[in-house]
Amino acid sequence: MHILDIATIVALMALNIDIFLQNQKVYRRKSSKDISLPGLSVRYIAIFIILTKYVAINDKVLVFGQSLIALNVMVYIVLVYRYRRSSV
Repeated sequence: MHILDIATIVALMALNIDIFLQNQKVYRRKSSKDISLPGLSVRYIAIFIILTKYVAINDKVLVFGQSLIALNVMVYIVLVYRYRRSSV
């Protein structure tokens, strides 16, 4: 395993942890105040496009990491949508 592979795994883990912590924050506060659902949707589309590229080049590490990010962001979108009325 090359140093770049290790760095990629660490970066993907960091991104997943960041999104997980955001999910916890929205869930605990029961509010999605100051979070743009359209902006988050654009982010998800970009993540999905990148995931498609990783699948096309058949890089299992990148596909796995990006899939986790896509799943975490989908949970984030659901939480933001669920608690958007609480923030009004």
